[in-house]
Amino acid sequence: GDYVLEISDLFGRIIRSEKIALPAESRLEYVWDGRNALGAALPNGMYLVRLRNRQTVMQARVIMQR
Repeated sequence: GDYVLEISDLFGRIIRSEKIALPAESRLEYVWDGRNALGAALPNGMYLVRLRNRQTVMQARVIMQR
């Protein structure tokens, strides 16, 4: 199905968003380069990753450390 992957800061501001097509019953591995939608490097810290479609929302906290 069609999903949207969003990375946001702890204030809820979406800093990167990508549309992803996943076959049913598949596994997703996503490697984030630590940059926002404009390509600027972001500081170390905690970020929220959200994967959603029309029926489901999955969310996790990640810590980026370079």
